[in-house]
Amino acid sequence: MIENPDQFIPAFAEAGATWILVHQEACTHLNRTLHLITDHGCKPGVVINPATPVHALDEVLDLVHHVLVMSVNPGFAGKIY
Repeated sequence: MIENPDQFIPAFAEAGATWILVHQEACTHLNRTLHLITDHGCKPGVVINPATPVHALDEVLDLVHHVLVMSVNPGFAGKIY
């Protein structure tokens, strides 16, 4: 999960990515971000955190290739060093 995913999409596409997934919670304008992914020739996907209701994606489901539902929240909580 990264902040401002729009700024990284061109670099990921240029590096050869074919699928690019973005966290719904990290996108200011999810619809625009998904179109940006498609415009770069990649298949767009959306990731949602466990607490995010699936219906939050109702408006963009016709734009995505796949949806990933996280079973844990992103981050380093509980990581052993």
